[in-house]
Amino acid sequence: MPVYDVWRRHGRGVYRCARSAVRYEGDWVHGLRQGHGVIEFSGSACEPGGCVASYDGNWQHNRKNGRGRFQYASGNVYDGDWLDDVKHGHGRMHWRALHEVYVGNWHNGQPHGQVRRCLHCTHDRHHTQQLLSS
Repeated sequence: MPVYDVWRRHGRGVYRCARSAVRYEGDWVHGLRQGHGVIEFSGSACEPGGCVASYDGNWQHNRKNGRGRFQYASGNVYDGDWLDDVKHGHGRMHWRALHEVYVGNWHNGQPHGQVRRCLHCTHDRHHTQQLLSS
């Protein structure tokens, strides 16, 4: 084992960035996020106690890969498949301020193919419409 490998993170642990408000708790392999983990980002322009973005899911070579849930500081949430840090595969995106939900396939971060769209979603009723994207 090379000497520099002694200092690499390996196994399960918590990392807090000294220069920014980033915290990661999860699995590491040879210094890279790999396996399951949760990362949280807090912005300097955030309200106290709020405005935290987070990702809870699978990692491969320091990138979001596989299944995961990203909650944006705005309150928007994507829950679905990821490939190399990009929404890719099947997933559900909820835009909180717009009261819209998209459920379906994603390709390179964009809705792709048949998508179920819920406009002005509420707990008691859903208006849905089928869309066809290229």
